[in-house]
Amino acid sequence: LLVLQCADSMQPFNMVNDKFYQMQVQMLCPGTKLPSRNTIQRDTIHLFKAMSLHIQQYFQVIFIYHLFTEI
Repeated sequence: LLVLQCADSMQPFNMVNDKFYQMQVQMLCPGTKLPSRNTIQRDTIHLFKAMSLHIQQYFQVIFIYHLFTEI
């Protein structure tokens, strides 16, 4: 969820280092350990690569469908 929050809200990965964000998380769910900014960055890159492959495959299927249905 933090990866999606950073991407959607254009937040920096180091938002997890913000003391007020940490206080908010602890208030809502005491004992929660937040991931490091490096973990969020790594997960973002992983998610981007995985989703890029799905998007590429989607457009290949659409292209092939249109190629054969336009005849």
